[in-house]
Amino acid sequence: MAGRLVERTREEKTRLCLEVEARDEWIFEGGHSVTWPNRLSRADMLIWLDLPFALRVGRVIRRSLTMLGKSRPDLPDGCPERLDMLPEFLRYVWTTRTSIRQKIAALATAAPSHCRVVRLQSKGAVAAFLRTLPESHKI
Repeated sequence: MAGRLVERTREEKTRLCLEVEARDEWIFEGGHSVTWPNRLSRADMLIWLDLPFALRVGRVIRRSLTMLGKSRPDLPDGCPERLDMLPEFLRYVWTTRTSIRQKIAALATAAPSHCRVVRLQSKGAVAAFLRTLPESHKI
């Protein structure tokens, strides 16, 4: 159907994650939790953005409104931001707010000793952490 987004299969997501994490250096942003343990075993740092729920929801809404009709830089071309998808996404954010947080907490607890865990719980903590990074690590 034209205009309908088609999600990758679980197998394709896993294959893509494994390809990226096989590289010498990589950065992952959440997603596809099936591969979290494998990623964590190779990671040298886990950054947990444990921000307040209201802040996260506000950012989702603002992003949706400011990017309306445009493709976001973090998504493939041809995937414009659409308001008709917003209620479904907000429902997902609401219904998983506790379970996902519990999964990430368990992941952080299970981090191997070589993996530094950084839990950031406010915009100020994020800004302070970013100031500690060397210029070569800043995007």
